[in-house]
Amino acid sequence: MSMKNIIVGIIIIVAIVLIGYQVSNQSASEDGPIKIGYIGPFTGDAVVYGEPMRNVTELAVTEINAAGVQ
Repeated sequence: MSMKNIIVGIIIIVAIVLIGYQVSNQSASEDGPIKIGYIGPFTGDAVVYGEPMRNVTELAVTEINAAGVQ
């Protein structure tokens, strides 16, 4: 594995952990939308990691909205 792959992998893991932490801290009584975001590589050599993650995030948002989960 190259150093770039290791760094990108660590960034993805950290992002997943932070998203999980943020979601777990949201109260069930909070009103308003749940905000989901993704910051990742969309150009350059690491685009092969960024595009699939963006697609997965968009798919999750679409499925959650279609289910009407509040």
